[in-house]
Amino acid sequence: MEISDILNGIFTGKALIVPKKSINLMLESLSNNESPIIVTPCNMGDTPGVITLTNKRIIFTSKVLFNSIKKEFDLKNITGINYESSLSNKLTIISYNEKIVITAIEKTTGNKIIDKFNELKE
Repeated sequence: MEISDILNGIFTGKALIVPKKSINLMLESLSNNESPIIVTPCNMGDTPGVITLTNKRIIFTSKVLFNSIKKEFDLKNITGINYESSLSNKLTIISYNEKIVITAIEKTTGNKIIDKFNELKE
């Protein structure tokens, strides 16, 4: 899969600048039998990047200048996922041993990730 496939198909949400380096980092981490379903720009804390729902994992990737960050959660290890829209939009992902909060994510996209996650868990 190429970055153009992502941008012309499953990339959703609004971004002032498309985070191509973060998308490429995500594409490099995919296994052979893994396919992305939703890719959207977001922040984890103050770190901009993309969150990706695949058929096997949820992955946050960020590549800014010389810093690279990758957080990944196997779908089977996720114990909770919810979206909160108050002053700031937050998607919280909880696994057996970790919790991350994704911010700056569109409400429709956050809900779409939760819906697709629930379909995949069934």
